[in-house]
This record gives sequence, structure tokens and C-alpha cells, in this order.
Amino acid sequence: MKIISTYTSARTAAAVSHRTLFALFLESAKLRFSSPGRLGFTEYLDLALYRSDWYGAETKEAFAGWRLIRKIENSGVVNGTAWRVFGADKLTFSQICQSAGIPVPTIFALYTCGHREVGSIYKARTAQDLVKHLSNQGIAVAFLKPVQGIYGRGAHILELREEDRLTLSVKSSNGVKEMHVGSYQEYLVAIAGRHAQVLCQEVLQPHPALAELTGGGISGVRCGIVKKDDVATCYMAVLKVNNGANVTDNFEHGESGNLLANIDLKTGRVDRVLSNTGLLAIEIQKHPLTRMPILDFHVPFWHEIVSMAMRVVEVFPGIRLAGVDIGITPAGPVVFEINTPGDFDLLQLAARKGVLSIEEVRELCKSLL
Repeated sequence: MKIISTYTSARTAAAVSHRTLFALFLESAKLRFSSPGRLGFTEYLDLALYRSDWYGAETKEAFAGWRLIRKIENSGVVNGTAWRVFGADKLTFSQICQSAGIPVPTIFALYTCGHREVGSIYKARTAQDLVKHLSNQGIAVAFLKPVQGIYGRGAHILELREEDRLTLSVKSSNGVKEMHVGSYQEYLVAIAGRHAQVLCQEVLQPHPALAELTGGGISGVRCGIVKKDDVATCYMAVLKVNNGANVTDNFEHGESGNLLANIDLKTGRVDRVLSNTGLLAIEIQKHPLTRMPILDFHVPFWHEIVSMAMRVVEVFPGIRLAGVDIGITPAGPVVFEINTPGDFDLLQLAARKGVLSIEEVRELCKSLL
């Protein structure tokens, strides 16, 4: 089924680009086996590299795919292998940032069936225990996500009813569900596994300018950071624009409905807005829900965001290439997590250029190319 879908997409791509299917396969094979980014055919289609009116030959060779990412993750050459834990474990990452004075969301509790020591953070072993703790602390709304989750999967907002603490409202990007606390226990196990852990945090409010732009929901920035001689630099950045209905700003290769907006590094101005990927990708100027202009939008606290992202990578000596996710609240930027090195597609799609076009990134990865 996947093969048929890819073949159909390839035929459409050939028609759109006014090229033969053989020409596309040939170019894709060259990028797969002869260029440093080692792109696969589906990545070639998703990035719309068949569009020669968008990209020149040298430009295409600078794009990198998941094969290079796996090399970076497993080699220990770019980022120390032991340092990957901070990208995988959101709790440990948050605690270290907090100790370094970097703003992170307040943690209310940790849901866990294990015996992990988490300092003064409250450990809830059951959903009922978690709900009771939140109620005792006077907390009516919380944001929860798996400690080792990816792409925002399992993230949701939990709301306690004042009149009935046993009935809960659970809002995810798939909608709102009302459930009994017993069913919520099963829900937590389903999203995180029986031995996994779930962070329970404060619900961050979006900056007023972003709330007006999107109609609600948090929107954040992914900063691509490269570090040389212990000095970090932001080499690309994208605003992940919430579609107004999602509880996270994750793009999920276009499937979430959220948007990508490329950010000019000097000014913090949005200079390109993209919806979806590949054949479905279109450049837009306004938010589909609010109709507010996204193009030329100036990201609030822009210089503070860049400084914070660079500071995060500098705190972790063994990390030299990363994607840092930062939320934008009325009070300022707040760090969500670090990705080592993170998916390159967000940055490449929005900027319409490959990460290997950045000299510092290419130099850092040269032994893997």
C-alpha cells in the first residue's frame, strides 16, 4: 500500500514539475547515494526537491534526511552518545535547565509506576492519586505529556471539575473527552505504557500577539543550534504556528494541521509560511482560522529566544548540534525540550534550504558525510 501511494505521488510530482518519472528517480538516486545528506525517495518527495524552479542542483545536495540523523545519534562524533539522554528524558532536562536558571514550565507532579527518585516533585502512582494531589493543591487544569514522548503524542490537557472530582475532562489534539478517573488510569497507561512516566505541568498561556494570530493554543519556536569551541550559534529557526485547535505546536510532517513559518534570524520576522509537505505543501500568508496575517509577523521576545536557545546548548557540554523548542508566553520565553540533533525537516521545509548549506553544521558532520 505504501509503495502504491509513493508511486502515485511520484507520478503527480513528475506532472507538476513537467519532468519524466525516470528523471525524478534518477535525481533522487543521486541524492541518495552521491550527496552527503543521503535522502530517501519519500524525503525527496516530502521536501518537494523535484521542483527545479524552487531549487538548484547544489541547493538540493545540501538537504539532509533521517539516515544522517541516525548517524549523528549513534556515532558519538557530533553529540556525545551519553548526552542523548537529555533529549529523551524531558524530566531530567527540565531539572537541569531549572538549576541553571533557565525558565521551564512548572512541574506539578510525575505519574509513574516505578521507583524513580525525583527530588521534591510529587510522585503519583495512580490516576486517582494524581487527581487528589492536584485537587489538594488547588490546581484545576494541568498539561501532561510522556517523559519520553515524541511528536507531541500523548500530550493532553487535564481539567478537574469542581463539583465532581471523579469526572475529568481530557483535551488532546483529537478533541475533548469526558471520563471517570478509573478510565483516565487506563488512558495514561495507553499513552505512556505500564512502566513509562508522564509529566504533569502548568498549562502555559500563549503570548497575546500569538493568541490573536492563532485563536488559541501555544505556539513555539524551534531553534537549530550548532556549537563550536563551546560557543553556540543559531543557524536556522522556525515558528511552529498552532492551528488554533491543537494542544501542542508539533508539525508531525504536516499531519497535525499546524503550520511552519520561517524566521529571519536578524529581525525575528516571518518571511515564509508553509502548510503541509510534498505535493500538499502550499505557501500561505494568513492563518486559516483567524485570517490574521502570519507573513511579516514579528516573533515576540525574538532576541531573548535566540539567547535562551544558545544558552541551553551551552549548559550541556556534550551536545554540539541540537534543536531547542521554546514556548512564547506573556512573561517571556520558556524552554520546552531539546532534540539531539532533532528532525531537520522542520527547518529545511520552512527555509527552503538544507542544513548542510550551513558551514558550521557541515564542518561538524564532515566525518559522517
